[in-house]
Amino acid sequence: MILSVLEGRDHPLAKARLSGEIMRLQLPSVDLLKVDAESAEPEILHEVLTGAPEVPIRNIFVEYHAIAVRKYLTEELRPKYDVHLCSVATDRQGTLLFVLKDSAR
Repeated sequence: MILSVLEGRDHPLAKARLSGEIMRLQLPSVDLLKVDAESAEPEILHEVLTGAPEVPIRNIFVEYHAIAVRKYLTEELRPKYDVHLCSVATDRQGTLLFVLKDSAR
C-alpha cells in the first residue's frame, strides 16, 4: 500500500510504506505517531500496524475528516488501545488519541 496522501506526487515517500521505514530504521518502538491524511487514516494505520506488528506504537494521534473514519478507527483500535476523543471541530472533523494498553506492550 502506498501512502495515499502522497500518491501521484514525485516524492520519494510516495513509494515507501510507513512500516518499511520503521523496520529500516530498526526502531524498537514508536512513542508517538501523528496521522493527518485527509481521510486516508484507516489505510495508513492498517498498513503500519499489520506491516510492523512487533514494533509497539505507544500513542497514535489522529485528525479525522469524516464521522465514518472516527467510528471505524475507534472500533478497530479499541482492542489494543484506550481511545480518547481530544476535540471535535465539527460533526465530521476532530482529533483522537489512541494510547496502547498496558497488557499489549
